[in-house]
Amino acid sequence: MNNNGLMNFDPAQTVLTMNSLQIAELVESRHDSVKRAIERLVEKSVIAVPPMVDMQIDGGNNRTYTTRAYVFRGEQGKRDSIVVVAQLSPQFTARLVDRWQELEAQVIKPAFQIPQTLCEALRMAADLEEQRAALALENEEKARLLEEQKPHVEYAEALLASDETIDMAQMAQELTQAGFDIGRNNLFRLLRKEGILKSDNRPYREYADWFHVEARIFTGRSGQPHSTYTTLVTPRGEAALLRKYAPKRTAIVAKPQTKMRGLFKQRPASAKPDTLH
Repeated sequence: MNNNGLMNFDPAQTVLTMNSLQIAELVESRHDSVKRAIERLVEKSVIAVPPMVDMQIDGGNNRTYTTRAYVFRGEQGKRDSIVVVAQLSPQFTARLVDRWQELEAQVIKPAFQIPQTLCEALRMAADLEEQRAALALENEEKARLLEEQKPHVEYAEALLASDETIDMAQMAQELTQAGFDIGRNNLFRLLRKEGILKSDNRPYREYADWFHVEARIFTGRSGQPHSTYTTLVTPRGEAALLRKYAPKRTAIVAKPQTKMRGLFKQRPASAKPDTLH
């Protein structure tokens, strides 16, 4: 949860504020519990009634939601917020007082100090130049990494544009070439162990688009029908497995497949099966 810091300060009005969301974060408690504590103290006339405002909260995954929060302002708000924290979690009272004092110090002494001497001005100029050089170096490093990964990204784009499947032996060979040394059978075991494939080597639902499964039914000597499954790797699965097991050698950005495919389809005559009996 991001509440834009523990305290708020309006430099034009020099008014210090704190809201109930920030108090909840400070005392490591639920916001609704903090609001109930505030309302109980108001009912008992222990604190003044703080105003309420709508606040936008970051809920993760680029989602936001609106909630109602109490706002404590100025000296009265400072006193009342300390009472609230003392009621909720006495052990955090000292921390709250320290936060108020830090904010008050910022009001008295602005964060940016105008150089008073030639020495201070030169030091500030040197600091700014160091920051500029560090930023330029960081940008240069990012550009170098992007250039290094460009061939891998181009390969990934070509891979995901294809509709060809490969067998598990070929997939193991690609992983080995990318630095993850593994054989066909061990790759099957690994995928089963990590919950990607079931015991019969068919994929779980969430990984269905990584694989294409071919089913074949035959009649045994006893006259009973038996099923065998051949698991092939789709371009999406190929990209995902390379990214998962050889991330340092491959930089692959997944894209939606342009052609939808079902879980079962007829196997091309040239395909080499990976069959589990």
